[in-house]
Amino acid sequence: MTSSNRNIRETSQSFNLTYVYLQLFKTLLFLQIVTIFLPSDKIGSQIGAFALDPLEDFVRITSSCRINEVVFVETKQKLCTTKIGGEEEDVECGCEDTYFFTFNAPELSNATDMDSVNISNLDYFYRSRNDVVDRGVENCLQGQRVEPRWSEGSLTECWMPRAPDKNLTASYNCGNEECIKIFSPILDAIKENTFEKVSYILGIISLGLVVPVMTLVICLKQTK
Repeated sequence: MTSSNRNIRETSQSFNLTYVYLQLFKTLLFLQIVTIFLPSDKIGSQIGAFALDPLEDFVRITSSCRINEVVFVETKQKLCTTKIGGEEEDVECGCEDTYFFTFNAPELSNATDMDSVNISNLDYFYRSRNDVVDRGVENCLQGQRVEPRWSEGSLTECWMPRAPDKNLTASYNCGNEECIKIFSPILDAIKENTFEKVSYILGIISLGLVVPVMTLVICLKQTK
């Protein structure tokens, strides 16, 4: 290889590396803008587009609902994978008791705005979603079954949908088709919106990393 060709090759490699550094700098600048400026504006509005809004979707039933039946579903032993002696093994790492409740909402039978909620259950008896309660122990053989959240005959708050034509069962954990709830819909919204927010931000970060990584791979191939 002549001195002239060697200089040309070195110049080309230097140019490629400079281009890679420029792309990395642009990516870091992009991520900086996303993480500092957008969360309070762009990301917030985007998340709001698909976030659940329980205050808009539900209205609290004025009178309390009554728990008719407490149904025990199962006790579940939680297992976690860990390395023991260089090998992965499943070990006990928690115990959960699951219940659900049947309840009635007597106010709905005398409601003046019956057209505002889609009710097909003429007895106004409903099933709740499953309620999973952690025992606070690693092995289910330890301790006793956790008491359910409510007992038969208990009175509790409950909520019904504002609009009959909105399919809330697809977004909220209701337990019944009418989506009459004894568990606050706010709990569903917190869980769902947190997941969506994290997924959205991670998606933006991943998108920002794709371009420089692909550029780096192409440039490295060209320098070989």
